[in-house]
Amino acid sequence: MTAPLPTPRTSPMAGLVNALARLHNRRARARITELEQAVVAAYERPHANRTRASYEATLAAGYIDHSFLEAS
Repeated sequence: MTAPLPTPRTSPMAGLVNALARLHNRRARARITELEQAVVAAYERPHANRTRASYEATLAAGYIDHSFLEAS
């Protein structure tokens, strides 16, 4: 026996389930984007900290010359 052919009109319960699935997907999309941005920020934070610490160490050691800024 073959499966019944789908009807052009779905049941009200199927329509409700489809609407709830669309609602969940729409809300989840925004939350997923928010979480992805949080992951990127958490990944980049240690690099920024290392860069800032390296710059401060270089500045404290006197390797960075700002005299060209005062000349003009």
